[in-house]
Amino acid sequence: MRFRTFFFLFSLCAVLFVGHAAPAGEKTPVIRCGDETVTAEEVRYLLAQQAGGNEGIASVILNQMSETDTALILGQIAESMLLAKAAQLQGLHLEPRVAAQIRWNDINLLAQAYVGWASERWDMSDDALRRFYESNGELFFQEEEVHVRQLLFKTEEEARNAVLELFGGASFDVLAEQRSIDPVSSRNGGDMGWIRRRTMPKPVEDAIFTLASGSVSKPVQSEYGVHVFQALERKERRPLRLDECRDAVREALGRSYLSKDLERLKERLKPTLSPGALKAETAK
Repeated sequence: MRFRTFFFLFSLCAVLFVGHAAPAGEKTPVIRCGDETVTAEEVRYLLAQQAGGNEGIASVILNQMSETDTALILGQIAESMLLAKAAQLQGLHLEPRVAAQIRWNDINLLAQAYVGWASERWDMSDDALRRFYESNGELFFQEEEVHVRQLLFKTEEEARNAVLELFGGASFDVLAEQRSIDPVSSRNGGDMGWIRRRTMPKPVEDAIFTLASGSVSKPVQSEYGVHVFQALERKERRPLRLDECRDAVREALGRSYLSKDLERLKERLKPTLSPGALKAETAK
């Protein structure tokens, strides 16, 4: 298997090696660069990051690589390490922007590592999911939605005439194609798909959600022009069964566990926030 040049390794190696000596433990290093070494496990990790975190795929890639390709990959990692070392010798890691990036890369990486470590200890069993669902049922519901189509005009007179034509039996599809000025929905019979509350301007939302299925609205003014809507179908707000929202329950339960961890950490470390100081500094 022939591999192209892996430029992506430069950015990955920068995270690993700028300001840090990667621990090699007792493993035999596959790269030595000054006082730093890289193990086979670290190379596998770098490849796994490009495979969506799948270390199995990374292992397959490594096993199928020719000796030439393997040397190419190791050479690129070594070049990244040399560039990182050169940056340190020039003091670039002390420049404010670089230092901030290194610091926040570390913070974000450690935060993600903690969440991964903690999540393995959370009770995410079926019983735990059901208990959380039953105690927090108000969080899991089908939003009210309306499947709607529209005609959009520049003037209210055009919109009123269209309403009269619809009441007289005119085709909504034909009016949308021939006279609606909306360049997107007009190509599809005016269809806007399913609309949820709080996703449209207030006058438009009010008009859409008061329509019964099949009915046509009066002209509605918005910043885009004058609309005429027709409701095709409705979904009323209703509680979801557990089997319909299991993934959402799992996510919410995980957030609940994490919130408890954060509360304990806040009590222990007592962080202080200074919004006023931030505003004062940014105003300078």
